Amino acid sequence: MKESPELQALVRRIFKAMFVDQDAVTLDNLTPRPANPADQFRVILAAEDEWSTGTTSEYVVQRVKEIGVTAFEFDMIEAYEHGDVGWFAVNVLSQFDNRDPTIGRTTGIFIMEDGLWRLVQWHASLGVPNTEAWGVEISKDLEDLVESLDESAGAAIAASSNTGTVTLMFSDVEGSTHMAESIGDAEWASLISDHMAGLRTSVENHRGTLVKTLGDGAMAAFGAVTDALGCALELQDQATELPFSIRIGLHTGDAIHADGDYIGITVNKAARITSAAEPGEVMLSSVTAEMATGQGFDLGSDRTVELKGLAGSHRLTQLVGGPDRNTRP
Repeated sequence: MKESPELQALVRRIFKAMFVDQDAVTLDNLTPRPANPADQFRVILAAEDEWSTGTTSEYVVQRVKEIGVTAFEFDMIEAYEHGDVGWFAVNVLSQFDNRDPTIGRTTGIFIMEDGLWRLVQWHASLGVPNTEAWGVEISKDLEDLVESLDESAGAAIAASSNTGTVTLMFSDVEGSTHMAESIGDAEWASLISDHMAGLRTSVENHRGTLVKTLGDGAMAAFGAVTDALGCALELQDQATELPFSIRIGLHTGDAIHADGDYIGITVNKAARITSAAEPGEVMLSSVTAEMATGQGFDLGSDRTVELKGLAGSHRLTQLVGGPDRNTRP
C-alpha cells in the first residue's frame, strides 16, 4: 500500500465536478461502465433509508443541487493505492447561504478498469439524518427526479461514455530512415522487431495498454501516471543497448476511448510533446509533471515550447530518473 497523490487529485476533481461545476458528464467519465446504466454510481448517505445502491451521475448532481452547498474546502484528504484498488477519506467543510456550515466525512473506493481509475463507491456521512443536517429531505428514488432532469445531459453522458483520464505515452526512434539505409532493410527490421518486443513487455509490466505501433514508434496508455513514467524510464534503459536513440513524450488528460484507440486533444498534445523532445529525452507535459511530483521521480529542467497545431506556449519538463534508478544525464 502506498500514498497516492494521483488519487488525491482525482478526488479533488470529483468534488469540484459535484459541488462547483455540478457536472454530471465529468462524474460519469470517472465511474465504471456497467452493463446496466442504472448501476452507474453507488452512493451511501448517513441514514439507512437514504442509501442509494444504484444511481446515475445525473441523480447525484441533482441531489447536490437540493442540498444547496455554495462552497467547500478540505479539512483533510488521504488517498492510497495497492495494485488495481485505491481508496480515499476526506473531511470536508461545506457552506450554505441560509444555514450554518457543516463538516462531513466522505470515503470512497477506486478500481483500475481498462487502464483508468474508476470510482465504484462513495460514502458520505454527517452522523445525523439529512433532514437535521441540511434542513431538506433528499430524494430517494430516481423516478422522483426524472422529470426535473435535462434530457440533453443524458445524451451528453451517453456520447462520452468511453471518455476518461489517461496518461498517454508516445515513443519515436531517432534517425530511423538514415539508419535503415545504412544497414539494410533486413537488419533494420530485426532491430525494430526486438525494440518493439521489449516495448510491449515493458508496457504490459507497467499495467499499460499498447494502443498501436507507428512504424518505428508506438503509442501506449496508462491509468496511473507512475506506471507511465516507470515504463518510459525502462524504455530509455533498453535503448542504451540498441544502436539508436528514442524520444518519448507523455501527457495526462481526458481522451475518448473507442474501438481500441484514443482520440482527442490529449492524444495530439502527447504526440507533439514527443516531437519536441531531443533524442534520448523523456519529456512531460506540465500536467503530468505536476502529478509526478512527490512520487520519487527526478524531474529535470523545464523549457517552454510551441507545439505544432496547438495554441500558445507549453511548459515541458524532462524526466531524468525515478525510484531505485540513478539520475540520467
